[in-house]
Amino acid sequence: MSIQTVTLARPQLLPQNADCDCCAGHLAEALRARAGVADVRLEGAQVVVQADVAIASPADVEQLARAASQQIAARYDHPVFAVEGMDCADCAKTIERAMARLSGVHYAIVNFTAGRLRLEYDREQTSVEAIVGLARSLGYGLLPPQSPAALGTLVCSVDGMCCAVEAGTIEQALRAMAGVRQVSANPALARLSVGYDPQALGAAQIVAQVEQLGFRVLEEGAPVSVHDHEHNHEAGSWAGRTREFIHDRPKDALTIACGALLALAWAAELLGAPAALPVALYILATLVGGTFVARNGWATLRATRTLDINLLMTVAAVGALIIGEYGEGATVVFLFALGNALEGYTMD
Repeated sequence: MSIQTVTLARPQLLPQNADCDCCAGHLAEALRARAGVADVRLEGAQVVVQADVAIASPADVEQLARAASQQIAARYDHPVFAVEGMDCADCAKTIERAMARLSGVHYAIVNFTAGRLRLEYDREQTSVEAIVGLARSLGYGLLPPQSPAALGTLVCSVDGMCCAVEAGTIEQALRAMAGVRQVSANPALARLSVGYDPQALGAAQIVAQVEQLGFRVLEEGAPVSVHDHEHNHEAGSWAGRTREFIHDRPKDALTIACGALLALAWAAELLGAPAALPVALYILATLVGGTFVARNGWATLRATRTLDINLLMTVAAVGALIIGEYGEGATVVFLFALGNALEGYTMD
């Protein structure tokens, strides 16, 4: 028996999947099963075949390899999907594990940052429909990826987005929308950039979703938290400046009102007023200071089905009122609202 070594190039045999170790493994297995082939090794970008020249000449080995490669290309597919609704690294791991357990899937790799799923599957054992159906059962959508040129782009300023938590809330809500491919919210610049599939939704729907969360969407470059209407009041007038402030910074205005009511309640207690008065002031302070907190928390829950810090703070405040800790509830709400306001000013 005369053994001869034949070296073949993987890129020539598997032009579409030269970097796929699974396909290279399938090729090696197919060659080992052929008569006259003694051994097959994978060495980087090469397939090294040792064969008995009396049974399989180098030309025969190359012909066998090409035939096997064609069968592999016809049987195994390597789709790349865009993943909708994946908003955390744990989500990516969940998808990977579920896909790896699906019969016929040989590997699954999820890139959370790019929002992409790449896998290899056996067409004889499963299908794209089964893969998409599995993802849907987990709460995610799979779509063929699109090039950036095919995406619509919305770039705008967001009034009221003043911290990383609020930016994360907006990003999470938008990623949950069918058709949104890329989202980037920058609280320091109050800037939002969204890439979306124009066949699935429009910019108006994205704007509506952001405003549903309690923010105001402005044109890119427009100053945030600055009024854009004409005033007829006298310049420098205290009443005019007050109306301006309430219009431009309603959250801050309510925070100040909450603090004032809280101070009045403390004063009423110190002066020995009837117990009902400070209690009423505490409750009113909680309602005033918690207006935007509760609204943002509820909007986030509806949009993303997750509990954020705003909703948790709302639950804590309501709990304090239920158990009769009116002063503590009002104080917590005021401090939380004040912290948000100060954080917003540091971003300006």
